[in-house]
Amino acid sequence: MVCLVGLAGVTQAADFPPITDEERSLAAVPGQATAPALVLYRKAELRMLDYPREVSSYLKVNVRIKILTEEGKKHGEVEIPHSGFYRLKKVEGRTVLPNGQIVPLPEDAVFEERRSRSLKAFVTKLVFPAVEVGAILDYRYTVRWDSLFYLEPWYFHGRLPTRLSEITYIKPNNLGLEPWAVQTQPQPLQTSTTKTKLGTELRIWAEQLAGIPDEPYSFPFADLATRFMLVPTVVNLSSGPEPLLDSWRSACSIFADDYKNARRSDRQTKKKASALTAGLPSLIEKVASLHAFVRDEIRTDLTYGVGIGDKQTVDRVLADGHGTPVAKALLLQSLLAGVGVDSDLIWVADRNLGRVDLSVANPWWFDGGLVRIEVDRETTYLDPVDRSAGFGQLPPYYEGTPALVFHRSKPEIIELPIAPATENLRRASLDLAVDSDGRVGGRGSLELEGHQAWRYVRLGEDTAATEDAWREYLEERFSGYDVTAIEVEEDLREQHVRIGWSLRQRDEEVLGDEVSVYLSKPLGPAAHPFSLPAGQRRTPVQMLYGRLDRLTATLSWPEGWELQAAPPDASHTGTAGTVEVHTETAETARRVEFKRRFELSGREFGGNDGYTALRNLYDQASKLDARPVVLLRE
Repeated sequence: MVCLVGLAGVTQAADFPPITDEERSLAAVPGQATAPALVLYRKAELRMLDYPREVSSYLKVNVRIKILTEEGKKHGEVEIPHSGFYRLKKVEGRTVLPNGQIVPLPEDAVFEERRSRSLKAFVTKLVFPAVEVGAILDYRYTVRWDSLFYLEPWYFHGRLPTRLSEITYIKPNNLGLEPWAVQTQPQPLQTSTTKTKLGTELRIWAEQLAGIPDEPYSFPFADLATRFMLVPTVVNLSSGPEPLLDSWRSACSIFADDYKNARRSDRQTKKKASALTAGLPSLIEKVASLHAFVRDEIRTDLTYGVGIGDKQTVDRVLADGHGTPVAKALLLQSLLAGVGVDSDLIWVADRNLGRVDLSVANPWWFDGGLVRIEVDRETTYLDPVDRSAGFGQLPPYYEGTPALVFHRSKPEIIELPIAPATENLRRASLDLAVDSDGRVGGRGSLELEGHQAWRYVRLGEDTAATEDAWREYLEERFSGYDVTAIEVEEDLREQHVRIGWSLRQRDEEVLGDEVSVYLSKPLGPAAHPFSLPAGQRRTPVQMLYGRLDRLTATLSWPEGWELQAAPPDASHTGTAGTVEVHTETAETARRVEFKRRFELSGREFGGNDGYTALRNLYDQASKLDARPVVLLRE
């Protein structure tokens, strides 16, 4: 992080709009008494490049925030994203104290944090001075870029309640635009249009917006906010109209030449394909080897979008050892072509960044690329970026999302497949015994498949670090036990992880005449993340993936001990999933066997009914897991 002392464009402005008496006296948000702060207004002006007469577009943003509580003081830190392409040119700010004193934003309170060196991606942080309850924060900034495209929607909502949010588009006369909007608030968006000599000014605004709550496992913010965008569809030049984003075919044509040229320079790439696959007996093994090389050995440049960089080629990506997600996908395609495998480039969008609407031909919806192949009449998707994704395994944040098969003339919209919940498996076993002193010990194992393995594969950089990470994981779940003899086996290609370990109860935990053991560990007791009553939950739920847990645990004991309690058989089935436990006791053999099954059937749960079903599932699971086996010395 770099302090921007003396950087041109960081100024101490004093000419913000005057603060009204009403803004100064405001102490709470009507109807939202607990709101920590209030956005009094958030205004933007977006001037689109008048091609070919102008060289850049710009976005000017003005924000005013009122701090209402002690908790609200954390909003005295603000982040502004920008990059080498979207250039932050001017930042101004001030704090206005309740007594009217103005404290300018000093230059040493503005920090720049680099997010990607190769792509010049940054976040500038503003740390406002003298923030206190009743203070008003003003800031504004300008971003410029050398293109007529700006395809990030304007989000009217924020986490804080907002009195006024607006954006004014200033579009040149030679540019054709199509509006796109998603409304999540009851009040309609308001618009006004003004004609000028230079073009048209379109103002869109919304008032009295409630803040979007930050609830556990909520949908992405981008799904929950009211948003608006103008999509450039045609530019009228002296030579005639030139289509822009009027269709996916037009959108693909913007990138087609860059992609084609990138793959044309592939002499070294073809040599690498031969070297990497020499001696491998089958085509599928060759494909897996090439996929693993690109995924693991070529570093991924942090970026958004489907661009590949200026004059980028697959040979250059190979030589440099890094590239954008789509550049890596193109490299993988060229490597596969070197062994005779045809493939398709698939534009994809991370579900965690918001649901995309492919009825609008906006290539900036997408943030990465997959490679689709067909081997032995089986369609397989290869992710060249995610180092936890095995061969043919889609990361969960891509599953079920709309995607685009890139093609210059015949692009195709598809939906990526979703693995059944039963394929995302955790299978655990415990074999525990009580010795004559009342100490519990034994062995355990845990197998992970599908997304469960994706989540935990490569916990450490090497074998020792991986074992340490699993030791920490197990000691957290087996509090009061020493965890030793950890064995870890990982098969990334098959998306499978197996862990084995030994347990021994610590001296200070041994009671001597009583034993109490929760046999649902390490998969339980189920943590309940949905404590908010159904009537109070305001956002739908998005889990990472559906899953299945299976556990079998046995506990045996020597003579001189008597079984006092064991979990009874019970089950619960609802639309969100199933939980069931079954216990078999053999007192003459001095042995208890406990079986537990938990299935979360889906990922997204909307509305009151969906949330209630999910909450009931976790309610029942936490209750069933909270019943220990209890032994007493006779």
